[in-house]
Amino acid sequence: MTRLLKMALPVLLAAVAIACETPATSHDQRRTDIYVAPLMAFGEMVSVGDPVNITSREGYDNQPSFNHDGSLLLYTSGRYGRTDIHGYDLTSGESRAVTRTLQHEFSPTRIPGDDGFSVVRVGLDGKQGLWRFEADGTRPLPLLDWGWKMTVGYHAWLDEEKLALYVLGEPSKLVLANLATGQVDVVAENVGRSLHRIPHRNGLSFSAEDPDGSRWIKELDLETREIRPLVRIPWGSQDHAWAPSGTLFAASGSRLYYWTFDIGDDWFTVGDFYDAVGGAITRLAVSPNGDRIAMVADRSLADL
Repeated sequence: MTRLLKMALPVLLAAVAIACETPATSHDQRRTDIYVAPLMAFGEMVSVGDPVNITSREGYDNQPSFNHDGSLLLYTSGRYGRTDIHGYDLTSGESRAVTRTLQHEFSPTRIPGDDGFSVVRVGLDGKQGLWRFEADGTRPLPLLDWGWKMTVGYHAWLDEEKLALYVLGEPSKLVLANLATGQVDVVAENVGRSLHRIPHRNGLSFSAEDPDGSRWIKELDLETREIRPLVRIPWGSQDHAWAPSGTLFAASGSRLYYWTFDIGDDWFTVGDFYDAVGGAITRLAVSPNGDRIAMVADRSLADL
């Protein structure tokens, strides 16, 4: 197989694989690994060091999320027929199970002003909701109870009480929820799963497809609820992540790109990481102090 074809296949097949993924899907047969690399990102000055595989096993390890000080990387790990939250200590290089339950937990996310973290949890009855755990994985507490009529797939915290939710359905919806008041507002449809507070702005970024088929990363103004396009999404990409400096990252196949508000309509290439990760980059996370980037590589594409 030529080098050019090897580079093209991850882009094509990753688009199919990630489009079908939902939190309630069994991932034990997926071969995904998490890589962590040093990062320097400030405006147009961007460099990424050599990625290190922190999972390196057969099976599903995905959805990385750094804790508040960047010392621990939480992630979803599929083992024993279920998914739990695991944590990788970036100082010691050791991994451990954080949650050990009979349910499926997905999408660990740090909560502002709280040492705990939130997850999407699938109960034994198949119902899916949003829960909080202590930092050590104990004392699970429902945040949106099972009886809620919307099924949450992914989420992002806006502050200590407000959330942005990716709600599963046809079409998918972007929903703002206030846990203190119970208010829920649908603000957009046909959206993607990747939701993020934008650094230094009162805005939320999300991906969406326009009626003409064009796909954009857009900004929702959290005060006015106005939505405006920021930049077109790289082909085949579904996830994005912000560095605290305001640099935006996305991937297409094994290539990593960056964009800022100052550089216009085009993405700039950080590099091609095919030789380092052996597959398509399907998810991203940046540490809260901006010194590391986590990349999920789908190794099931490496042998094609």
